[in-house]
Amino acid sequence: MTGEQLIPLPQEATWLALNDTQVLKECVPGCESLELIEENRYQLAMVSKIGPVSARFKGVMTLADVEAPRTYRMVFEGQGGV
Repeated sequence: MTGEQLIPLPQEATWLALNDTQVLKECVPGCESLELIEENRYQLAMVSKIGPVSARFKGVMTLADVEAPRTYRMVFEGQGGV
């Protein structure tokens, strides 16, 4: 996943939202559940659909290269699916 989204909010409000589990869950396409397991690490379940084929994945998402309140990178490690 790549992309850019401009958010019409102050930087601090955006940073707080993107570190809120519920908001973060809504930002990850296909994410069904997201739980904080330790600082900057989340357990997640997601579904990916390409045409008529869909697959469920479980894994861990880590926030890397964190430069609060400016940037971070999401790193996914998953397993499962077809």
